[in-house]
Amino acid sequence: MDKIVISPNEITEIKEVPEQPARIEPKLPPAIPWWARLSVGILVLFLPLLCLVTIILRVAFRGQTPRIRYAWTGFLSTLLIVSGFLTSAASVLAPGSFLKQMTRDICLRPRDTSSVWVVGV
Repeated sequence: MDKIVISPNEITEIKEVPEQPARIEPKLPPAIPWWARLSVGILVLFLPLLCLVTIILRVAFRGQTPRIRYAWTGFLSTLLIVSGFLTSAASVLAPGSFLKQMTRDICLRPRDTSSVWVVGV
């Protein structure tokens, strides 16, 4: 194999290509407006209602551009995951606090011995 030799003259012949100005892209509005994020985001606390709204929005955005469809799909998926975690945590923690309250009420209830019934006399 022959070695490639580059002379200093060849290096000076290479002209720097002037950088072309970057093409300015028009700034697109957000795919999901802030008011829509806020109004649908509140539904995180109500998982069944969020599921229903998700189905309706998926059908409503079928004819939209892929940018809008993918933005809504990602946003709604995130909301469904967060809502599922919150619902799971609430279902685990709520019965425990209910049982604690119930046992505390039973244990701290004053005992009334005047209403004791005698059976088998």
